[in-house]
Formats: sequence, C-alpha cells, structure tokens
Amino acid sequence: MNEQVHKISIHPNPFSEVCEISSDKLIHSISIFDVSGEKMHAFKNVNSLVFKLDLRKLSNGIYFAKVVSKNSTTEHKLIIQK
Repeated sequence: MNEQVHKISIHPNPFSEVCEISSDKLIHSISIFDVSGEKMHAFKNVNSLVFKLDLRKLSNGIYFAKVVSKNSTTEHKLIIQK
C-alpha cells in the first residue's frame, strides 16, 4: 500500500474564535463535529493550502475537524476556550 502522509498544522489550538489550518496538500473541505459526532459546520470548496476557521459561534469545548484533500482525509482535535 502506497499511503502518502498528509501534514496538517492547526494554530493556535486551543483558540477562542478563529484558528488557521494549513496543509502541504490542497484542502478541499473541512467539517467540524462535536464530541457526540454531530456535524456543527461544513466548509466546502475550500481549495486552498491555508484556511482561517471562524468558529466564534460555537461554545467552549472539544470539537473535531475532518480535513479532506485529494487523496486523504484526516481528523484533528480542536479546543475552543473563550
């Protein structure tokens, strides 16, 4: 199996309103889920290596970002602290 490593950086994390997701591969979409798995937000057609994620409407807590690029999907823990 030829699996490529997808490098994602999220900063700052924890954050209060906005964080930046950067990738070494073009990001197609980002979905945000709460700890119970409910989709809270979806950003489609991102088509960028860097994306500012504005989650100021969400409450404090732990969330997960599902980042989709051409050949990979990765999940990352996000912590919102206001």
